[in-house]
Amino acid sequence: MAEEEETNEQSVADALAEGDEGGSGGGLGKILRFALPAGVLVLAIGAGYFASQLGGSNAAPSEAVAEEEPPPPPTDDEEYKYYDMEPIVVNPNVPRLERYIRATLTLAIRKDDYGEASKVIEKRMPELKNSLILYLSDCSLDEIRGTKNLNRILREVQDSFNDRLWPNQRPLIVKVGYKEWVIQ
Repeated sequence: MAEEEETNEQSVADALAEGDEGGSGGGLGKILRFALPAGVLVLAIGAGYFASQLGGSNAAPSEAVAEEEPPPPPTDDEEYKYYDMEPIVVNPNVPRLERYIRATLTLAIRKDDYGEASKVIEKRMPELKNSLILYLSDCSLDEIRGTKNLNRILREVQDSFNDRLWPNQRPLIVKVGYKEWVIQ
């Protein structure tokens, strides 16, 4: 039995040596010299990745939580009234226009400012819808996926609406939220 193992080891060593001595340059020995360390490296990287996914990461957990926390709920002092916009349907910036977004937004306005703000919003609603359609139709699918991107869209829409409706004044739209968001 031991004699067979020595014979097998010797034949493997001979095969590797023959690959090195051959003039073809593509012998089995050269392939194994490259493939074996590369395979071990790939396995080590994969194992490290899966271990980090299972065990979690301690790298800056407070920063990750701080970025994804929703804004604080309104206090009793700041009660809001909500203005629901009409739904819009837009094709995002994709090659074959095979997808669409159906969005309905809700604008949060302080109760004290609601009367004045709702009149201005109703008067300029075509302009607001137009800017929203242009903005969303310029977004790619990667720009409208995930919580971070959806929150960014809401902030940018809020800033845009406030700048359009009340330039160089105190913004009256306090928050913008999704009532409906569908991507097909």
